[in-house]
Amino acid sequence: MNLLIAVSLILSIFGYHQTPKFTAYDQNPPKTAAIETIEVRPAPRLNNKDQLFEGITASGLALTDIKSGSILAYKNLNKNFATASITKLMTALVVLENYDPNQTVTVSYKAASINGSKVHLSPGEQISVRNLIFGMLVASGNDAAIALEEHFGEGELVNLMSEKAVELGMENTHFADASGLSLENRSTPKDLTILTKAASKHPLIAEALQAREITLTSIDGGAQHLIHTTNRLLKNYPDITGVKTGYTEEAGFCLISSAKRGEHELLLVLLGSQSDDARFDENRAILDRAFENITW
Repeated sequence: MNLLIAVSLILSIFGYHQTPKFTAYDQNPPKTAAIETIEVRPAPRLNNKDQLFEGITASGLALTDIKSGSILAYKNLNKNFATASITKLMTALVVLENYDPNQTVTVSYKAASINGSKVHLSPGEQISVRNLIFGMLVASGNDAAIALEEHFGEGELVNLMSEKAVELGMENTHFADASGLSLENRSTPKDLTILTKAASKHPLIAEALQAREITLTSIDGGAQHLIHTTNRLLKNYPDITGVKTGYTEEAGFCLISSAKRGEHELLLVLLGSQSDDARFDENRAILDRAFENITW
């Protein structure tokens, strides 16, 4: 008898069975988890920092490089300021994240009769949520903001705004209404930088923040509203890509702007400037100085 066969026969007689040496996944090994790669961009260097804010009257400032996310220069970065209509960035963001932009809103007398910047909506007019978003962000329409607030519930909308602020890490921000008319709407240059970057990622908001003018039409087509951006820089400078104005007596003149030259884009939050002209002139001056003095 063959020796190997004889040995196997003897082992089987005595009940010995060798267990094959393999694991359950030898034939179908587990897939290697995908490794998430995050592109780390070096922060650009801003030269002549001391000259960046010379002659600037604004009380709060934050200049950010969009690609790297680095705040390059600031003034009162974490100081609390009234936000005025910049509040509407958060209003638009939570509305679009939680509700259907194709819903129809009926404009109340209260919304139509509000003071300040307006779309000039009419009482009883029916208009889409989408068009009200454009009305808020392009024309800074208080009537559009209040119409949305009434439609979705004042308390509900403000709660969503507050929750979103926490989610985004806006540590020194408080919201009291959707329009920004309340003096209790407060934030900081740092927090508003966070908000602007988050809001601008939504395609509809990004479109509105870059629009120079647009016509909004009611559901039945009976009312049309030609509105123009309140951001004067967006009208006059090709490198300006957004964003939003704000004003109340308490907040002063505020302006968040973004500008792009080549592959590089900067975001500037400017709060509490002393006049309407000053906020635009100062914003333009800071952006020009920054582009001229940054080593990318």
